Amino acid sequence: MEVGFEGEAFPSGDERRRFGYEPNTMYVLSEPGEVEDNQRFRGSSIDEILGELDEAYLGFEYVNEDVWLDRAEEDEEEDEDLANPRDVPVYQREAVPASFRPGDDRLEVMREIEEMNRAVADSSFSLVFYNKGRIRDIDRIGEKMSNTSLTAFPDIRGVQLVAYWPQNRQANLIQYSDKVQVPEEPMGDERGALIDTEGDFRTVRYPRDEQAIQELLGQHEDWRITKNTLGSHEIPPEVYMDEIDQD
Repeated sequence: MEVGFEGEAFPSGDERRRFGYEPNTMYVLSEPGEVEDNQRFRGSSIDEILGELDEAYLGFEYVNEDVWLDRAEEDEEEDEDLANPRDVPVYQREAVPASFRPGDDRLEVMREIEEMNRAVADSSFSLVFYNKGRIRDIDRIGEKMSNTSLTAFPDIRGVQLVAYWPQNRQANLIQYSDKVQVPEEPMGDERGALIDTEGDFRTVRYPRDEQAIQELLGQHEDWRITKNTLGSHEIPPEVYMDEIDQD
């Protein structure tokens, strides 16, 4: 994955050092804002994802070790009446425009994934980058981006998603159970039932589109694809109690 970024890494590092902050790590953002462990670039097509990648951001984090140590000591003392508590933040962050571009081989596989899914149903896609681990080299960002997973969301009844690892041509289709547990009392959005597992539930049939699922699996001739079924309490978003026959 090629990284397009103008300037040097940690662009305001010299200025922040004067205030006790040292470069700590860098990460990927789809837009400036809060850092998320799982950074997603979404689109209804691969071209839309490429557009998102072309308008991404690199985030840079700086840490003040002295403040961090002071905070650790305060936590150990557990004294709520500490005199002159320090309000200086442990971390400072900034985000600057950047772009990411898959290599030709990776892009070819992404196009293949799009074609396999669209051959069966309308689909959307999501590329996930994991902002985990300390990275201080932009080249390492490119290496990690090259190993990101790509997720497809085909509009097939019964399929939650298909997760792809293009680097080794592996995939995992995740489907809902053909029998799901829904609450006896209507709750509007049935997914909210997952929060309360103490109520009364009943089992209802959920007719998956088995023909379309098999057709999708058949598209993956050169892929190692597995199929996992979610538990019965994982309720498909389109399922409502008045739309499914009671068992």
